[in-house]
Amino acid sequence: MNERGNSGCLIAVIVFLVLIILAGAVVFFFLFRNRSDMPDINEFISEIENSKQTTDSNNSIADIIKIQLEGGTSEISFQLTNADLTLLANDTMENNEEIPLDDIMLNCNEDHTIDITAVLTDFTIISDNPEIPGIAKSLIGSLENKRIYATIYIDYAGSNEFDIEIVDIKIGKFNIPFLALIFDPMSENISDMLEEQLDAAGNFELQDFSVEENYLEFSGIVTN
Repeated sequence: MNERGNSGCLIAVIVFLVLIILAGAVVFFFLFRNRSDMPDINEFISEIENSKQTTDSNNSIADIIKIQLEGGTSEISFQLTNADLTLLANDTMENNEEIPLDDIMLNCNEDHTIDITAVLTDFTIISDNPEIPGIAKSLIGSLENKRIYATIYIDYAGSNEFDIEIVDIKIGKFNIPFLALIFDPMSENISDMLEEQLDAAGNFELQDFSVEENYLEFSGIVTN
């Protein structure tokens, strides 16, 4: 009886372990499966190099607007290319310790989204966060200093305010939904940067904003 009982317990333990492994495999597949729609790093570099840079590290959106205002125009329209956005993003994030990202690249798409990639430089923002499951930390713990990929949705809400959402986040070839903890504050920083620079332009009222293939487009009027 004891031998049969022990045998039954052993079988139950084995079945339980198999179920745990299968459940983990299912979780891994659905949460961390590869996304084939995101361009690789070479495509990012190619798009940025092929776009004309119209700003430099000393120019801001406010500077671009003020230069046009000096020309006496009442209607303003300008674009920021992939190269411009990449430069502005790196300048903005350089001194922000809350966002452990480096070497940021951005690519505007025809479907009005923006692809973004950057290098995760500090894994502690994930490993020290109690909201992230231990299994996820174990799976992605070796991915520090790897390149992150994500998609940005950005809408103009009026009054120089923007609604920004960063989704479909992955590291290397793995989807990592928990990395929203990094990108949420980055969304706020991008939104704040755009609002501050447009406000700094003074008597300019942004009326239209859109994401087009390879650039952002801004247009508005001079106000009194």
